[in-house]
Amino acid sequence: MIKIRSATIGSPLSAIWGVAALTLSAPVFAQDVEQIDLESSDAAIEAMEAESESSVDLGAIQVTGSRIKQANLTSTSPVTIVNETEIKYQGTIRVEDLINSLPQAFADQGGNLSNGATGTATVNLRNLGSERTLVLIDGKRMHSGDPREPVPDLNTIPAALIERVEIVTGGASAVYGSDAVAGVVNFIMKKGFSGVQLDYQHGFYFHENDNQSARDRLRARGFEEPDATVADGQSNTLSLIVGSDSADGLGNSTFYAVYRELNAVRQSERDYSACSVGGNPQACLGSFTNAPANFISYDADFGNETLYSLEPGGNSLIDPNGNSLFNFAPFNYYQRNNENLSLGAMFSREINETMLAYANFSFTEDRTNGVIAPSGIFATVDTVRCDNPLLSADQVQKFCTDQGYGPTDTANVFILRRNVEGGPRDDDLTHTSMRSVFGLEGEFEYKGLWSYDIFGQIASAKVNQIYRNDMSITRQNRAVDAVQDDEGNIVCRSVVDGSDPDCVVYNIFDDSVEVDPAALDYILTPGLLAGRTEQTVLGATVSGAFDDLILPTASTPVGFAFGVERRSEKLNFDPDQSFVTGDLAGQGGATIGTGGAFDLFEIFGETRIPLLQDRPGMYDVNLELGYRFSDYSSTDSTHTYKALLNWAFDEQLNVRGGYNRAVRAPNIIELSQPISVNLAGNTDPCAGDPNAAEESARPTATAEQCQNDAFFAANPDAYGNVSQNPAGQYNGLYGTTPGLEPEEADTYTLGLVYTPEFIENFSVTLDYYNIEVSGLIDSYGADTVLRECYDNGNLCDLISRDPSTGSLWLGQNGFVNVQTLNTGSIKIKGIDLGMNYRMSLNDYGMLNLELAGAYNLSEVVERVPGSSTFDCDGRYGLECGVPKPDWRHKFRARWLTPYNGIEASLAWRYIGGVRADDASLSDRTPDPETGEIPPASVNDSLASYSYFDLGVTVPFDRFSFRAGINNLLDKDPPVISGGSGDPLPGVVGNGNTFPQIYDALGRYVFIGVSADF
Repeated sequence: MIKIRSATIGSPLSAIWGVAALTLSAPVFAQDVEQIDLESSDAAIEAMEAESESSVDLGAIQVTGSRIKQANLTSTSPVTIVNETEIKYQGTIRVEDLINSLPQAFADQGGNLSNGATGTATVNLRNLGSERTLVLIDGKRMHSGDPREPVPDLNTIPAALIERVEIVTGGASAVYGSDAVAGVVNFIMKKGFSGVQLDYQHGFYFHENDNQSARDRLRARGFEEPDATVADGQSNTLSLIVGSDSADGLGNSTFYAVYRELNAVRQSERDYSACSVGGNPQACLGSFTNAPANFISYDADFGNETLYSLEPGGNSLIDPNGNSLFNFAPFNYYQRNNENLSLGAMFSREINETMLAYANFSFTEDRTNGVIAPSGIFATVDTVRCDNPLLSADQVQKFCTDQGYGPTDTANVFILRRNVEGGPRDDDLTHTSMRSVFGLEGEFEYKGLWSYDIFGQIASAKVNQIYRNDMSITRQNRAVDAVQDDEGNIVCRSVVDGSDPDCVVYNIFDDSVEVDPAALDYILTPGLLAGRTEQTVLGATVSGAFDDLILPTASTPVGFAFGVERRSEKLNFDPDQSFVTGDLAGQGGATIGTGGAFDLFEIFGETRIPLLQDRPGMYDVNLELGYRFSDYSSTDSTHTYKALLNWAFDEQLNVRGGYNRAVRAPNIIELSQPISVNLAGNTDPCAGDPNAAEESARPTATAEQCQNDAFFAANPDAYGNVSQNPAGQYNGLYGTTPGLEPEEADTYTLGLVYTPEFIENFSVTLDYYNIEVSGLIDSYGADTVLRECYDNGNLCDLISRDPSTGSLWLGQNGFVNVQTLNTGSIKIKGIDLGMNYRMSLNDYGMLNLELAGAYNLSEVVERVPGSSTFDCDGRYGLECGVPKPDWRHKFRARWLTPYNGIEASLAWRYIGGVRADDASLSDRTPDPETGEIPPASVNDSLASYSYFDLGVTVPFDRFSFRAGINNLLDKDPPVISGGSGDPLPGVVGNGNTFPQIYDALGRYVFIGVSADF
């Protein structure tokens, strides 16, 4: 008989999960079910037993990683499980925070990023990239959340509706299809409620700004210090779940509404993020685009480069000094504001004793603002006419006369002026997502019991973006190009010649004169963007066994699962004209619209073959095989397969291992990315003055090395005359290279599950993995191209310098080709450890101990096929990106007291120390005169970090109260010098650290209440 898809409020876990999952994570194996019945009668144990009650039929279960349903299933794939209790203790309101706290997950898009944020939240297993992690809801594929980054958006999943999360790390493409290279994250949602559940939680950050090194940096530059104690980043979440069974008991309807809001936190509110940090000892840096303005002047042949700053309060030019850099950090959001509304309904109806119809509908609207420092003239004005009446006599002398220009000539002058009058740039992002799933599931008899699931799925996501307070490059050039009209008034040249009568003069050449508000109104230009993704899926699976198909050496039949699936994906991305033409100064280049679609047809099958059972040393030995064929309209068809072996020696020891072939086909963006120039690289080894006093101002490549580059080969005298970008931002040429092929990944695993009889209620899992991804769909990366060229003479044809200045950042004519193509490979090895122990404290209740840890053995990256490799294990930096510590773990001790069901929890999150990669330290050559090694541009190493989280729950009648403090000791994150605001530009970071890995905002306090009726 089919069971209605139901779960009791307050006890949502089935018996199979009750102990196998415990609170944090655990192996999945059948022996756990037998451990539920403990010989004790105290209140704590009764509470634990009650948590394991369920109406779910344990006759056949399915675990993420296989579609075969079987009784007494022992998972052949490593599965980590996070349940509802862990969500409550962590105070989770954003799903990204729950996932990022796991040792297998790494930083990606999320709410603590502002500059370059898409407004989405993504999951990145094993640090192989969010595009290589497949996300499911109830075993069915999620749709893309944004057309610019076509991967699922975790903001569409309401944390209050999550029953548990099942995570399979390692290849799973044979079971679920493309994208499951790093693994699968499967969100199992609550269903089938009968009653009403109302939940509210309030949280905020409470931090003490007592970082003396940071405060010293701010004082040294005269920057404002934040308050000594701050309470900010307030959050509120309210959820309502209402459900009821039909009068005849054959159906259920469940409705939910979840609302959350988060307040923004600026970098100015933390002492370690109130300025951009660089150098060692660390000091406040900034951008050369400042107010008053800065200028780079050249002669007609782009020689004789000279840097000037506008005198504060005047119109004379002075040499740049420490005050010539703009502190953009205080404006940037450290936590974006967010408003999220999720609505949904779930229905199920028993058609007959063997068939159930179901339908799920969800709607989410998520709005956030990515606020960063004001826009400006970022060298987007590159000439000044010598007869411009706005110029002072000193400016005419230095820009024109000293550079050999005549009174009516046009001088080569790059202007860098920050729009402090116009206010911060505001990226207003709204995502709207809808998803509908409907289907039939049931059972039938054919030489055994079989189950089936026939379903359809329609989903879409829209983004609407309004980018405010940016400046038009076209209007900047017109507004600074002034002349005198017939009446002697200073006006725009375009007003006199009639090409733009609306132009208003923008006088940035005299700091004693206030900028005309009408000029700002003229230059400020909003950018508008809209996009949409669509997904349609039709699928059917059948699972079961032939009762008479049993090997002579086994006692249970061979299990099978078969299925077909047809999926279509569509995407369109429509920026307005200001984006498309690259006219917005603060964007770093053009944003080009794109679109596309593909569809695929797949067939797949699995079998689970019991080989040996009920024999000495061979309690249960089974082989699991799987195959999937995928026929894409956009690329070559793919074949994925797996072979896994599970050997249970007895009821205590289980060994598992095997091989998976996984694939990832190129997504629509990768297939159709248009050609455009935008920000890409972080360095230019050939830029700088070799005679500069400071090491950081010198080129890191020799003149001979730079002549591998065609520009320097033709212009050897240009070495030493190419400007560095103080913000560490250089141009790249983006786009798609034709002929992309799917990536391939080979995954090998070997593990054990041990539940010793001599330690009651204890289990341990140890799983080794080895994953190699080849033919990566990626870019070589601008910094890799430059290093390969100057160190090895490779890829030099991908470097295109401005023919006049040799620059890779002044204007749009200099760039490094970073187009998408099939590149090199990544090989990662590691070990996952899981331990669970439950013990009775007699009259003092019960204690649960859970540990989930990940030990990285190696991460070898080969960006360019056939070239050098580097190992990112225990590293971070320009090559390796975010920190990849050798060891990370999450340990939770949970005390179930005998005092009226009160529970307390203490968690320990540990992040191992890391060292900077070689690329980040490549400029550390000894000084030729003193022999001293100069300071690194980033920290040589980051220490290990431990965070402690405290939580408590108190039930009272129909209510349950909870409270907690995460980062109990208010530990500051590591401060990483980068020189551009984000640590190591281009790496997922913000505010001089990595806020998606470390706790960037300090101590988090939350309190909540749940009511069941």
